[in-house]
Amino acid sequence: MKHKGNKVMRICIYILLIGVLYLSAAEQQSVVPDIFITRWQITVPIPVGPSDTSMEAQEKAFQENVVPADQIIASLALGKLTVNGIDYPWRTFVSPSNAIDLAALYNRIDYHYVYAVADISADAGQKAVLGIGSDDAVQMWLNGVLVHENFRGRPVTIDEDLMGVSLLPGKNTLIVKIHNLQGDWGFAVRPLSQASLAEKLVDSAGDGNMQTVTLLLENGVNPNSIIGPGLTAAHIATIKGNRSLIDLLVKFGADTLIKMPKVEELIDFTVSRAKKEDYPGASVLVAQDGKIVYQQCIGMANVDKSVPIIPETTFRIGSITKQFTAASILKLQEQGKLSVQDKLSQYFSDFPRGDDVTLHHLLTHTSGIASYTDAPGFIDQVTGDISTEEMITWIKSLGYTFSPGESWAYCNSGYYLLGVIVEQVSGRSFDQFLKETFFQSLGMTSSGVYRRGLNLAHEAVGYQYQNDAVSLALDWNMDFAGGAGNLYANVGDLYRWNEAIFAGKILSPSSLTPAFTPVVLNSGEKAAAMGGSYGYGWSLVDVRGLSLIEHGGGLHGFSTFITRVPDKKMTVVVLSNAAANIPHLSPGNLAHQIIEMTFYGVMKEQNIATVEQPVDFAAFDDYVGQYDYGQAMMTIRRSGNHLLAQLGTQPEFEIFPSGANKFFWKMAAAQIEFVRDENGRVTHGLHTQNGATLKVPRIPEEKEIQLSAQVLEQYVGDYELAPGFILSITREGTQLYSQATGQSRVEIYPKSETEFFLRVVVASLTFVKDENGAVKAVVLDQGSVHREAPKIK
Repeated sequence: MKHKGNKVMRICIYILLIGVLYLSAAEQQSVVPDIFITRWQITVPIPVGPSDTSMEAQEKAFQENVVPADQIIASLALGKLTVNGIDYPWRTFVSPSNAIDLAALYNRIDYHYVYAVADISADAGQKAVLGIGSDDAVQMWLNGVLVHENFRGRPVTIDEDLMGVSLLPGKNTLIVKIHNLQGDWGFAVRPLSQASLAEKLVDSAGDGNMQTVTLLLENGVNPNSIIGPGLTAAHIATIKGNRSLIDLLVKFGADTLIKMPKVEELIDFTVSRAKKEDYPGASVLVAQDGKIVYQQCIGMANVDKSVPIIPETTFRIGSITKQFTAASILKLQEQGKLSVQDKLSQYFSDFPRGDDVTLHHLLTHTSGIASYTDAPGFIDQVTGDISTEEMITWIKSLGYTFSPGESWAYCNSGYYLLGVIVEQVSGRSFDQFLKETFFQSLGMTSSGVYRRGLNLAHEAVGYQYQNDAVSLALDWNMDFAGGAGNLYANVGDLYRWNEAIFAGKILSPSSLTPAFTPVVLNSGEKAAAMGGSYGYGWSLVDVRGLSLIEHGGGLHGFSTFITRVPDKKMTVVVLSNAAANIPHLSPGNLAHQIIEMTFYGVMKEQNIATVEQPVDFAAFDDYVGQYDYGQAMMTIRRSGNHLLAQLGTQPEFEIFPSGANKFFWKMAAAQIEFVRDENGRVTHGLHTQNGATLKVPRIPEEKEIQLSAQVLEQYVGDYELAPGFILSITREGTQLYSQATGQSRVEIYPKSETEFFLRVVVASLTFVKDENGAVKAVVLDQGSVHREAPKIK
């Protein structure tokens, strides 16, 4: 009873404090470097206006729906902003955190925008660099002058956009407009300190982002700024082999004679900077010539119990499991118990097209079998119970995305089946086979198949990072992962495994050769895969002339990576218990950074693209469309004299012309060349990144027809794709939308009276009617998925 009373009192005090904050919100906030501006006056949400929710229509509205800055300022005294004859009241808000969470303040309201105003005070006139992160599009005015705009769909990322500004002595007025597309929305603004600018300069140099580097240098950031162990932007440009960036830095006065920090210092700084108090973290191990040369643990294995990560901490390793599954198949082949050329039908007699698929196809992701992890509703099921028999039945039902050997697509279904085949052939459980065949002899005492109730002594708990905070991640039942990803291990065991593999202690040379050989398709072409090529359970990539053999793993709460540099006899292992990744801690990126820091002196320089002059803007329309990247679709659209690219649901980025039909990203070392046929029509793209080139076919454009609101209304309702996984169809005017459980709402477009297509993914919906003409179901076709969902509401 006493506890309840105290709780009520705390709530009352909290409300009173909030009231005080609201009353004082109109006060000017001092400009303090690195301190976020948290006191704002914000309008209630204003509808964007057009019923067309395409990016083109939304961007046009974003540019046109602008109230002059002086009218916005004048409306504050009235307590309301009038737009198109409608009054939108101002609210004063003080955020309890760095970001202004508009979803918490106004809920998730799609296709709306707000204005926010803050007064900041500077002791003297000064130049400053402001950082802003926004979800989604943003425009910013300072003292009535537009200083920044960026139309992109994205989450709030602190300081993602930077702008140089001149502050007046005394009062300065900031106006921010946030245009929400879908889902969460918000923003965060702060002036950056010299220390933060130095970090931004070095990080942008590491990313190869010459645009941001130029902005920082032009706004007075010291080109010789130092972070960590004496690391400068010129150092990181040297490590990255970016000659163009070095030349830019020298132009602004960078000293290339400043001594490079030692490799051990560079690695330790790169690992340690990801550490944050009471956050999950990682375990990192680097070995060369068979000896551990660096090992570090950061963060918490269990945040709630304050248990730190130590070298013995075990992590679920996800798809790193695939190399263990592949090694098991190859070991059984060495024992004469199976062959990688065996037909799938030998092990599952009723598997659809089982005579067309071999174990080689499963090992190389070229079977064409649909991956069950891409199936609708998978995530909603993954914490429940399932048997091996149920999994196999499910995989059989998914069909194929292409004929075996015709293409490459990452396929967890194939590796799940391989894990079952290991059990069938060996007569032992997958866990028992691995331990008796590999783990025991190698001293891998902290590895095995993860299952519920294990109660491991040093187990890491999985977390997710979102909006500058961490929370418990979805806890998979690893029975769903099987041979595709169900193992756990620590860095020491994976180091022992990698050393043994490359010393020839586990498999014979005749087995290792195909495992480390790029798979070739039926056409004779080497399959482009994962930024390089793929063997049996290992990815094969080239990083600036160094050949790497590696694989990553990822599931909710865990992100992992292991790589080998065969020519240098180096192993790098990074295991993290946070996914999505916490800042500065992407295991794959970190592993590659460690390799570059160690071997940059013998690695090739990057071939950095530059903007072609003059630019043939008339050709931009030829490239507009959608391109098939296998696991996602790249949408290319034009905005004036800009060409924009968006892969799947990732943020949209501008691409820049570097030559005839050639474009590049400034945010990453990636390029695309658009290829034309004999008639001059663009048929596909060639995407180059990390030394590998991927052919991406252009998807034929679907033709939209017009249907009346009356016809569309009959399709409105809920359809059950799977138990607990609902596809909701809604209508606004003559536009239909679909929204699956836990996913964003997307437009669907009619190509006939009953057939509709999507533009964000390659998928279609066909509505099915009964004998009386009433809609009874919808059929989803997406890749290999063909599923009829009955109408339940």
